[in-house]
Amino acid sequence: MKTRDNFTIMSGNITSVLFLSTVLLLCCSTTNQTNVRNDKLAARLMEIRYDGLNDGLFAYDKPSLADSIWRTEDNRQALLEIVSNTGYDDYARLLASEILFEKKMNYPVKELEDTLAYIYSKALFIAGDDSSRTHLYGNLWGFIYQGGGNDRLGSRLVKIGEKAVPYLSKLLDDTCKIDYVGLEEATIGNLLNYRVKDAAAYYIGRITGIAVTFHENWADRDVEIEGLKKKLVIK
Repeated sequence: MKTRDNFTIMSGNITSVLFLSTVLLLCCSTTNQTNVRNDKLAARLMEIRYDGLNDGLFAYDKPSLADSIWRTEDNRQALLEIVSNTGYDDYARLLASEILFEKKMNYPVKELEDTLAYIYSKALFIAGDDSSRTHLYGNLWGFIYQGGGNDRLGSRLVKIGEKAVPYLSKLLDDTCKIDYVGLEEATIGNLLNYRVKDAAAYYIGRITGIAVTFHENWADRDVEIEGLKKKLVIK
């Protein structure tokens, strides 16, 4: 009888172990499938040209790539996971966020604000890197101090607000130029000789309410930016 009882108990333990093992295998399998899905979408985003002009992401007069991506339910969750995951390239995270801004109601949630503050400030850094395959042009920031153009990425920074200021402050010494493409856009934008630091100062001013005056020459702009740095420390 004892032997039978012991066997029953042992059998129960074995059954429990087998059940738990099966659950773990299923969970691992689901996680792997999710990772593969996310990786494929992130790789797809890395191949997209995004310049705010004739880019491959948005096309408002016809179905766009963003529409195609958003149409698949799994992709909607994948976009959020790509934005949140520091393991993905910042360019892929930016484009994922851009689709979410356009397509998802009430995006972003408050918990994502610091993540987005980093991503969109990094986008401004990328705008000064003309050697990168994922170079971002000034068209996405509009004409900044002059107004006009499509200030798509800059408007995101302003919406994110104060959390973007520490990240933007790190760009106040970045002298790389911001280039514009297109006929009219390039003609106007490139004459303005904007640098990354000029744009960073502009958006810090808009977010904080600190007045930042635009100057034609770089030397006077640099004096203005140094003054902004001091005001940020005091604040």
